[in-house]
Amino acid sequence: MGMRTNMRKLLITVAPKPFGKLLKAISINAKKIKYCITSCSCKCSETAKAKPLREKESFFLLDRDDTPDTIGEISFIKKACPNNNVIHSKVCSSGHTITKHLVQNDGEYSIEIVLQKLSSESIIAKDEEANKFYDHYSQDKSTKLGKWLKTCLARQIFKFAQIEEWSSILEIGPGRGDFADICLRKGVDYCAIESNDKMANDLEKKGVKVLRNIVPPIPETGRSFDIVVMSHVMEHMDTMTKALELSREIHKLLNPGGRFVICSPDYINWRHHFFYNDFSHNYVTTLKRLRGLLISAGFENIEAKYQSGPFMGIMCLVVSAMASWLPFDDLNAIFPQTRWLHKLSKLQVTFLRGVLIFGEKIN
Repeated sequence: MGMRTNMRKLLITVAPKPFGKLLKAISINAKKIKYCITSCSCKCSETAKAKPLREKESFFLLDRDDTPDTIGEISFIKKACPNNNVIHSKVCSSGHTITKHLVQNDGEYSIEIVLQKLSSESIIAKDEEANKFYDHYSQDKSTKLGKWLKTCLARQIFKFAQIEEWSSILEIGPGRGDFADICLRKGVDYCAIESNDKMANDLEKKGVKVLRNIVPPIPETGRSFDIVVMSHVMEHMDTMTKALELSREIHKLLNPGGRFVICSPDYINWRHHFFYNDFSHNYVTTLKRLRGLLISAGFENIEAKYQSGPFMGIMCLVVSAMASWLPFDDLNAIFPQTRWLHKLSKLQVTFLRGVLIFGEKIN
C-alpha cells in the first residue's frame, strides 16, 4: 500500500500543470477507478517538474489492467481542466512508454489524451455560446394550440416513463418547461440541466433547481436519479460519439433500476423536415438507432413506442404519414417571410412521428 501511495505522489509531481491536480483527484478516488501503476523511473521528476504547460500538451492516463472507461475518463478530464479542449483521445490496447518523461508503464491498457489550452477570448466565447445556445427556439413563441400539443407530449412522456410520487427526476434540455410544469404539479423531486440563460431563468422563477451547461459532459450534480428525461435533445448531439458519451454518463448517474427516457424525431417519417426545421439537428434518430444507442450505453429492458401530436398507436401512424406529405414546410421554405405559413409549418412538424424509448439500468 505504501509503495502505491509513493508512486501516485511521484506521478502527481511528474505531471505538467494542470495535470497534477487531475492526477491528485484521480488518486483520491483510486479505490473506485482501480488504476494499476506498474513501474516508473524516478529520473523523470526533476525534468517534468519545471516544465510549463504548452499551448498543446499530450499525456497518458495511467496504465491499468482492466479495459478503461474512455467516455468517463474524458468527461473527468474536461471537468478537471475546463479551460482546455480535448482535441485527441485514443485507447491503447497495450501499455505505453512515455519517452519524453522517461516514465515507463507496462499495464495492459492506457489512454492517450491531447489537450489544447484555450485563450481567454475562447473561454469568454465558450461561455457566451452556452448562455445563448438555442436562443432561436426561446424567441419563437408558441400559439395556444402549440402549447396544448406540447403539454400533451409532456403528459405522454410522464406516463411512458412510469414516474411515481417518490421518483427523482433529472431533465436535460427542458426548454420552455412543459414537462417541468407537470412534474411540479405532481410534486415529484425534479431538477434540470439547461444551457440557455433565458429558459433557465424562467425555470428558476418556477422554483426549479437548474444547472446551466451544454451536455456532454453532464455537470456535477452531487446525487443520483431514478429517471433522466431528454425530450428532443438527442438529435442535437454533434456526432454519434457525443450521443454515446452522454448516454453512458447518464447510465452512471442513474440509481439501479433507473430509466433513461428519450423522445426524438423518427427520421424515417421526418425525412428532409429533420434538417430543414432546426439548424442544430445533427444526430439522425430512429427507433432502431436509439435502441442500439441505449444497448451500447449499457441499458437493458428497452421499451419503445411511436407518438404523433396527442396520438399513439394506429392513429399515430396514420396521422404522421399524412403530416409528412403536407406542403406547408415546403411552401414556408419558398416564402419564409409569410407568418401564417410559418405557423402551419410548425403545426405540420408537431404531427410528424416521434420515438418514445427508455432503457433501464439493471445494476
